[in-house]
Amino acid sequence: MNKRLTSHMRHSSPILIMLTLLIFVLACGPGQEPTPVPTATQAPTATPTAAPAATPTPTRPGPVATPTPTPAVGPVATPTPTVAPIPSSSPTVQPKRGGDLVVGLLRLSAHYDVQVESTLGLLAELAPLYTNLFYNPGGDVVICEICVDQQYQLENAGKTMAFNIKPGIKFHNGQEMTSADVKYSLEKMMGQIDGVVSPRCGVINNYVDNVQAPSRYVLRINLVRPSAFVAKALSMGFCVIYPAGTTRAQLQSASNGSGPFIVKEKLLGSHTRLERNPNYFKPGLPYLDGIIGRQVADENAEGAAFLAHRLDIGIAPKTYKPQFEKLQARGESAGAKILEKRFIGMGALVSKPPFDNIKMRQAVNLAIDRSEWGKAILEGEYLPSVLFGPDTGWGRPESEIWDVVPGWGRGAKKQQEIEQGKRLLAEAGYSGYDVEIMSSPNSAGDTVASDELAGAMLGQIGMRTKITWVTTAVRNLRLLNYDWTLSQAAGTMTTGDPDEFLGGYFITGASRNWYAYSSKEIDQLFVQMSSEQDPVKRKQLVRQMEDIIMVKDAVSAPLPLTYTYIYWYVYVKEYIPGGFGGFRGGGPTRKESVWLDGKG
Repeated sequence: MNKRLTSHMRHSSPILIMLTLLIFVLACGPGQEPTPVPTATQAPTATPTAAPAATPTPTRPGPVATPTPTPAVGPVATPTPTVAPIPSSSPTVQPKRGGDLVVGLLRLSAHYDVQVESTLGLLAELAPLYTNLFYNPGGDVVICEICVDQQYQLENAGKTMAFNIKPGIKFHNGQEMTSADVKYSLEKMMGQIDGVVSPRCGVINNYVDNVQAPSRYVLRINLVRPSAFVAKALSMGFCVIYPAGTTRAQLQSASNGSGPFIVKEKLLGSHTRLERNPNYFKPGLPYLDGIIGRQVADENAEGAAFLAHRLDIGIAPKTYKPQFEKLQARGESAGAKILEKRFIGMGALVSKPPFDNIKMRQAVNLAIDRSEWGKAILEGEYLPSVLFGPDTGWGRPESEIWDVVPGWGRGAKKQQEIEQGKRLLAEAGYSGYDVEIMSSPNSAGDTVASDELAGAMLGQIGMRTKITWVTTAVRNLRLLNYDWTLSQAAGTMTTGDPDEFLGGYFITGASRNWYAYSSKEIDQLFVQMSSEQDPVKRKQLVRQMEDIIMVKDAVSAPLPLTYTYIYWYVYVKEYIPGGFGGFRGGGPTRKESVWLDGKG
């Protein structure tokens, strides 16, 4: 599992265009949330040209085909959102300007089209170049960073979001940002410009009816139903603003954002250097002269570089963790323990044999021994999770998972589950053929070990497996085209809101629904859950959906979660560690408020 924390297309046009776009969309390593090539569709929906399936392949992405409930403003949205100041240092400490922050990157992006990415690690390089409609400076705060007085209005009983864009915001080429640019960028995320739907930002398709730009600085987003989630979703580092008319081809070789940094130089396989944008619209920011991203071979190489003071921020792989802890004990560095993922599981393609048979999927879920998995793969440091991690506020406590949720049995309970798995295989008519596990090794090698362990565990119920090793690019293309059977897949929530995760992965036509899963019950519950104002009732609906997706329908066999440890030297000030825990908007990733104090 790739633990990057510093730095998840089909085209309905001719195949040549699709292949051109595929070249620059890379992927996360296995065990990390995969970054399938973004789905190209005809807005609002399009029928994927997937491999023949035993059941109809759902269209994706597009609005949920269910009746819209009575509009109700979500619990977070308010008629006049409050203004939140840009975070600053302690009043007694004056930030210092200057210096370069040096970070490690497992890979550099081959393009600058951040909308089509979903790999969180790439935000370290790409997010500082751009601006969003909404901004998350830290914590759970969300503001309209490009609005006059950082405010927007809710009209039409919460179904219209009205914005007055601040005049004078400039793109890096000197062009002024207008409401037309924001409208174009939002429509581009939803696939309405060129059919390419953003893997992460495309989730707003479930909420947005249309976007209007009636005048140069006035913008209106008309919603299908009131939703507090839209603002949070659009604060993700992927949901950036491009000048109107910007094409995907143009973004392959150059960026043109309005963010705090601009690209000074870049050498693929080596490094990238960003420098301060002198025309950034936020006075006094950024503090840094620039950000240097050095490409590292793997996490061990990153750990060694941090210990050698060649990086200012670094991940502590198990090999070097004791040395990182000594640095912290001496007061030379600070650190954070972050839950690595929101979800990881052995997923199944549910639209064609053999896993269109629910008993086959349930058997896989029962066969995986999570306790042994945690010991062998995660070295004993792990937490149980079904669909939502325990740090999200939506997950279950351990007492409601171990020996309770099917598949999470231990000891004698696990042996009972294995026997039950054997019976399910027999009832499904399984006759001993090989079942493919598609795997793509990463630099740490732990995906190889985990897929081999999965194969051995499935063997205990009598299922024969074969592992097919593919590159991440091939893996993502196969996921996209529904040309796979079993594979590890991980997911992350950047907003902490279940709308993002459920709406992005599991409703019919979701932009990352590579399982080809379609359930009318889930689609209806999603609208109900998304519109619910009572947090207690909303959590109950989330739990109900989790039970259906993961237990009853067994779309994926969930695996334990683990932690990542991230460290930074104490001279790095106002650094908010990015990660898979909490609300991760694009704000902290830009590092516009980071400053250096006494770096040698």
